[in-house]
Amino acid sequence: MQYELQIGNDILEKTNVHKFLGVYIDQHLRWNFHIDNIVSKIARSMYMIKSIKKYIYETDLKTLYYTMIYPYLTYGIESWGSASKQELNKLEKMQNGVVRCIGSAQFLERNEIFYKRYHILKLNELHELHNLKQMHMHYLNETPLPISELFVRNHNIYDHNTRQNSFPRFMSNRLSITNKSLICLGPKLWAAVKTEIQNSQSTSIFTKKVKKGLLKRY
Repeated sequence: MQYELQIGNDILEKTNVHKFLGVYIDQHLRWNFHIDNIVSKIARSMYMIKSIKKYIYETDLKTLYYTMIYPYLTYGIESWGSASKQELNKLEKMQNGVVRCIGSAQFLERNEIFYKRYHILKLNELHELHNLKQMHMHYLNETPLPISELFVRNHNIYDHNTRQNSFPRFMSNRLSITNKSLICLGPKLWAAVKTEIQNSQSTSIFTKKVKKGLLKRY
């Protein structure tokens, strides 16, 4: 049975993929189309970096990473970062390649050496960081209302007072892609952050502290 969505007198056209604010959203929320688009853009940037590598300093290469690669890896990652491991592997390989290029890595040298050396977060840590950044903005009441309304606080569920009474409530779902979304993953990550870091006066300070902690994993 076919259904049509209509707003007023306008019937919405059905499409498999739609670009919204620079993010390609597919009908099954697999994010494969958007990730393939990022891979293509990073490949072009990586070619340029490799072409001029021998003419510039290592610090300049790191600057180029944050200018030409980092924005693609982080824009909208709160959404598409919930994609399957298979899809995200495409970007992880690209990121590894760029970081190894910056450090002129030898074949047997581990990727973690260069992530640690240049204080660069891996893709999965970037996903955590940006989810936590959104949670801190929510904590400061700085998120747009449509995003704030996604969260339910514990005090709306339980009458008794606990230390986590004001925390956003944990949500769970049988779908892996949903469990890695902001609404499910965000509160879980937030609850694991130390109180003194949660109480950071600004999101920029909070982000720096969280990044420092994430880098310790390497």
